[in-house]
Amino acid sequence: MATMSTTLAMAIPDAGSWHFEFNAIVRRVRESLLKLAELTAGDGFEAILMRLEGVPGFSFIIARRTTLQATSGYARSLSLDLLDQLLGFEANGQFRFTPPTHAILAFDHALRELDQEGGVAARGRRYATNHWMLLAGMRRLGFTPFLDAAIQSFIITAFHSPPNPAFRFSGFYHRLSNRGMIIYPGKLCRVDTFRIGTIGRLFETDIAQLLHAIEDVLRDISCTLPLHR
Repeated sequence: MATMSTTLAMAIPDAGSWHFEFNAIVRRVRESLLKLAELTAGDGFEAILMRLEGVPGFSFIIARRTTLQATSGYARSLSLDLLDQLLGFEANGQFRFTPPTHAILAFDHALRELDQEGGVAARGRRYATNHWMLLAGMRRLGFTPFLDAAIQSFIITAFHSPPNPAFRFSGFYHRLSNRGMIIYPGKLCRVDTFRIGTIGRLFETDIAQLLHAIEDVLRDISCTLPLHR
């Protein structure tokens, strides 16, 4: 999953974690997330979690205020007391402990990029286009998707490893990596599958390059194409 270079660049400045300018950024991020949560309430907030294209480094919680208020005194950890953190944000706009400033600066920029692209719906259409293009190309090469289309999302797609004796996933993975194409290195189920993600800063041209690299690798390892022939 790729991240835009401008977003990565925003993680470079060394912001003061309690400085008023950083507090203003935290406030803007919170307001943006609440706005997004309200807009996608019908589909569930998970509909946007994978579309923000930020960088790893922190978590955020969307919760009903009344439910969170009812947890007063329940926290077993001082640093993970979510209610106290909420009260702190509302009192002075600050984190109670030193925050991951670099990740938050990048995330603030990622939220602006989401707006510039046209919001969650527009980004979702790009991801869906990536998925369908990948699926068509992989089927053309002879790969079979693991999930039925009725339950397949466009975030990540699993494919059965082909029964061709020339195919070994480890070699396939490393040969793709040598061509600058990184896919998921493992699987999550007992079935012999591998996965390819289609979210992040990826476009149709990236998927086309990946499919071309996959075809090249298959030919390099002497697989007859299409694989199911």
